[in-house]
Amino acid sequence: MQMKQTLFQLASERRFVDPITGVGPTSERVLSCLLSLYAQRQAIRWNAISLYSPEQPLAGVADASTLIAPSGTFVTEYLLLHHNNPYEEQTWGWMPADLLYLADDSSSIVMFENKVGSDFQYESMPATSQLGRQLDYLCCAPTPTIGRRSFVLLTGREFVERGWYHCEFVQALNHGSRRQKVAAAVLMFWEDVLAALAL
Repeated sequence: MQMKQTLFQLASERRFVDPITGVGPTSERVLSCLLSLYAQRQAIRWNAISLYSPEQPLAGVADASTLIAPSGTFVTEYLLLHHNNPYEEQTWGWMPADLLYLADDSSSIVMFENKVGSDFQYESMPATSQLGRQLDYLCCAPTPTIGRRSFVLLTGREFVERGWYHCEFVQALNHGSRRQKVAAAVLMFWEDVLAALAL
């Protein structure tokens, strides 16, 4: 797919590459891993990255520093663990988050879903879609010390301009009142992330 390859090429041009081999990203998984690495190195200027409303995907509403503090931990492929009950096992069943950020004082948790050309998993119904399950995980996490809970759908701008992803995002958000517990559910574009590199 040309849109995906264009994004990978842009990442390589911006030196968003593996620092060990110099190899650029070739998949969503590699993009997430590199974002985690460079975020841990504090090489991302979060205040230079706009966040967008799913309902109005080209109208910026804030910048990413409102979600992510300079200190905190980023983990890729973070497994969504569950208690020993059938509902949670069926809903999450060890599914991984592409990227998870947790502030050092647990005041903020941000789950990233990275999509650059692939389809969502699970059913397409808002109640049980992949996005719906991830939002429910954030809402249902019982730990009282976890403060602000946010969800970021990270994709390429052109995907959204061509009608990918954001409709499913809006439908998942609007299904059921408990999903309103998520403090922020926003779109973020890879082009903005790559422009905000501080290498």
